Amino acid sequence: MTGHQESYRRPDDSGGITEVRVTKTEYPPLREVLSDSYSTGQVNFMTSHKAYAIFPRPTFLQYKTYTLNILDEACWSTLAKYTQRGWKTQDVLWEEEESPHHPIRKLRCIGDYSTWIIPFDTTNVEKSNIPDEVFEKAQFGMKKSDDAHPDTEWNYTIDTEIFSAFTLRYQYIFAENDYDFWNIIVEERTDRLTSIERMKLDKKRRFLFDDAQRIICNRYHDAVKSFDAPNTWTYYDDELPKWYKAWKDKQQKKDLGIEKYTDSHLWQVEY
Repeated sequence: MTGHQESYRRPDDSGGITEVRVTKTEYPPLREVLSDSYSTGQVNFMTSHKAYAIFPRPTFLQYKTYTLNILDEACWSTLAKYTQRGWKTQDVLWEEEESPHHPIRKLRCIGDYSTWIIPFDTTNVEKSNIPDEVFEKAQFGMKKSDDAHPDTEWNYTIDTEIFSAFTLRYQYIFAENDYDFWNIIVEERTDRLTSIERMKLDKKRRFLFDDAQRIICNRYHDAVKSFDAPNTWTYYDDELPKWYKAWKDKQQKKDLGIEKYTDSHLWQVEY
């Protein structure tokens, strides 16, 4: 996992040492967990009030882990320790193991049915300022190496991208564009909503807003985080679950061949 790392150690009751490593990341830590882990058994995380296991069936029921990314010597050494603790390591699913319902599939969402989510007792725990939806609607795609040459390492990669918008309070994680159109729908809608909010600014502030857009170019995420929104500005994070549900309904109907939808149908779903 990339970023500045600090380690904290203390003796445990068994006479060993318990070590906690804290890593500072430039972008949301969840993205680092998804993109930089070297096996599916590692893809677990905790928030202040829940624990999430993304591949629980192979990890905790089958005691099997699959490789992610191209591994270096240190990674293989750690996987050897997993073996000592009872886990088997496999590169990718065998052909007969593949299934659209297996946790390892083309497109996943953190809060889907393949994830184990364990809520904590949060009595007297301060509520997080980041809603569960930010984590549980995070998407990621999975790709299998497809080069079957003998000298090529078989593995999976988890693909993610960070999404920011001036009309969203939080950064979100989506799968890359070649998996589906959910991120494109959100981008189109937030762009249109940003245009509306921009027009609500007075002319002087509108000029400053436009000028900032020309300057920041490739630092868009930083610009969104540093944007000082006026009290007239509206955020639409609370709309994302509705948009997501509509998108999922559309995808399911498309898969079943029930009806051909256009994007305009997404705005007509009742809740």
